[in-house]
Amino acid sequence: MDENIVTVDFTARDTQDNIINFPHKEWIEAGIKIMREKSAESISIDAICEVMNKQEKDFLLCFNGLESYIYSLLDYWYEK
Repeated sequence: MDENIVTVDFTARDTQDNIINFPHKEWIEAGIKIMREKSAESISIDAICEVMNKQEKDFLLCFNGLESYIYSLLDYWYEK
């Protein structure tokens, strides 16, 4: 076998652990809720904070803005 090839075994348990331990999961789930109920275009810092019942400063402690949040949301979606 070629030494440059890495074999990876993905199991359902590994993926599930990644989702359970996903950073700021509750914020991500709030964005998913907004997408399901409204649309992806409806995601904004204000909308997310309203669903979470938190302030914008709490959001900014977790994410470096909306773009950072969207990348995290996509990472979560991919892991799931």
